[in-house]
Amino acid sequence: MLYLIMIRINCPLCNSEDNYLFIKIKFREIKNYFRIFKCRNCLLLFHHPTYKERELKKLYEKNYYFFIRDDSIEFKRAFKVLRRISYKLDLNKNFNIIEVGCGKGYLLYLLDKLGYRVEGVEISETASKYARERFDLNVFNGTLEEYVKERDKKFEVILLIDLLEHIKNPHSFMESIRKISKRGTVLFIDTPNSGSQEIKRERDKWIGFNPFHIRIYSLKSIDALLKRYGFKIIDYFYYGDFKRNKFKGKFREFLSIFNVLTIWDKSRIYIKSIFNKEKDVERFISSLQKEIKDEEFTFLKGDSNLCVYAEKL
Repeated sequence: MLYLIMIRINCPLCNSEDNYLFIKIKFREIKNYFRIFKCRNCLLLFHHPTYKERELKKLYEKNYYFFIRDDSIEFKRAFKVLRRISYKLDLNKNFNIIEVGCGKGYLLYLLDKLGYRVEGVEISETASKYARERFDLNVFNGTLEEYVKERDKKFEVILLIDLLEHIKNPHSFMESIRKISKRGTVLFIDTPNSGSQEIKRERDKWIGFNPFHIRIYSLKSIDALLKRYGFKIIDYFYYGDFKRNKFKGKFREFLSIFNVLTIWDKSRIYIKSIFNKEKDVERFISSLQKEIKDEEFTFLKGDSNLCVYAEKL
């Protein structure tokens, strides 16, 4: 309580002072606890204090959990992301696409193979180098704010996959998003959901709480942020039941109801050997392209993540 009395804490999104300590968490090998506050006005969950820039850069290098997983796991994830993107976005069109926070480039690689003009922005030197050297992708190493200072380019589609929760200053970031967008640009956001029912059940065990997720949004807070920078939400949905491993059988039954169990199994087989032989790469891409065109999107239960489609006005 003394901590709250002595320090005035402003919400980094709406600047409200009506915030309270939501939870205090110890994470793996990191020594210090981190505190998460909740804004009563816009419902944003945010770290206070946040790590310093030099500490964050260290966290995002080789020890960052996304960067130490192997290719087969990451391509499975990229495949699922592509299915979510294609739910409302017609990927049969010839879009100019940028992914901000593209990591090691798995999703961009798939999009590139499907024929789109793609670029990436990635803060990690290790990950961006991997994307350039392994997949021959055009990936800028740095922040989006640094990118817009060096390049004057606009995109039809902007992808923010598991990124918004990592951004310390959402306003300078969205100002840069505005600079690379034009009227009709589609912004796709996939981010943890601060209004998730699983937070109530799991509390400090919720998978979305870690030192990297310094801002966790609700639909209300994302909507407020996007409106301020000229975007309108055109659709959204929730997904993500992180207890699904305990219900593997039920999960497969669920997929079979929607006639996509074959797609699931086929993607696992293809992706596992995607880089063993060049012909496997082409076969996988051909299969993926057909599935995107022919199959319907499948909703999964849960609400740990929020996906938002927004359009630049």
